Amino acid sequence: MGVISRSLGYQEPYDISDEQFARLRERLIQLRPQMAAIHPTPPEMLAALGNEQTWIVPAGGEWVAVTLRQQGKPIDWTIPDEGGIMWVETLAIANDAPHPDLARQYIQWMQTPEAQALLTQRQSSTANVPNKRAYELLPQEQKDILKIHNEAEAVALIRKLSVRELPVKQSERTWQDAWEDFKTRR
Repeated sequence: MGVISRSLGYQEPYDISDEQFARLRERLIQLRPQMAAIHPTPPEMLAALGNEQTWIVPAGGEWVAVTLRQQGKPIDWTIPDEGGIMWVETLAIANDAPHPDLARQYIQWMQTPEAQALLTQRQSSTANVPNKRAYELLPQEQKDILKIHNEAEAVALIRKLSVRELPVKQSERTWQDAWEDFKTRR
């Protein structure tokens, strides 16, 4: 729904008025007849793209393209001019962690350019990282897949994205109800 909110021109896709949310919900319902499937899991989405049952997915991005390219599928990813949504991964230490000092060391290591460069190359989930120096450590093929070869390209990509967050002016339940309505329509 955040992607559709961006497509409607809302630069803060989760911080919208009730009137804007009504337009979002209306647009969501208008799109339903064009949807062939709603894939409940990443493996199902990858399979549908891989066997060409699905041609466009408004989610996934670079990790989907990398996974399918490794299988020999000719696929690519892009962010529309209207923008897209990004997820942010985090690391945390539980209050009752048995070894909090080791956990802190691990988090500190994960922030290094070397660790960030490794994160871009995970088979399970290839993704861009927020570390300029990490890109200097990447092989050219990886830079091509991520579509970032320099700082200017990274900044241009980030400017097109909004961070996924909870709704601001409506309840989470309101957004979930709209999504459930969308999924159950035929």
